[in-house]
Amino acid sequence: MKLFLDTNVLLRFYLRDYEEQFAQVKQLITAIESGKHRPYISTTVLLEMAYVLRKLYGLPKKEVLTAIRSVMGMRGLVVVDKAHTAGAIALFAKKSIAFADCILATQVRSDMTLVTFDQQLAKLVRHAKTPAALV
Repeated sequence: MKLFLDTNVLLRFYLRDYEEQFAQVKQLITAIESGKHRPYISTTVLLEMAYVLRKLYGLPKKEVLTAIRSVMGMRGLVVVDKAHTAGAIALFAKKSIAFADCILATQVRSDMTLVTFDQQLAKLVRHAKTPAALV
């Protein structure tokens, strides 16, 4: 199954700040590493991850780089760079949601499942699940 991983899923794994969500994501990443799922992210996910870790959690650049490199080393990872910018702008105009999430919503193809804890973002795509629903 093709899984587009949202920033919050990766942050829960790296930060381990919510044990229940960490456990769900850990199981999911184990399934990804075994080849059961094909992970997708976007450069926007990496940008959000770096910002949150550095600015909100105050982690040093070295730790942020470790986190990003860990994500980039995930088995079979595909980085989606193409976004439908006009569509993202239209979503942003209509919805009360972060612009970065609008960009992500345009990057999740119809053959992918968005993996997120963000209920608002999940409403913007055809297929969305929490990590717990996949393990």
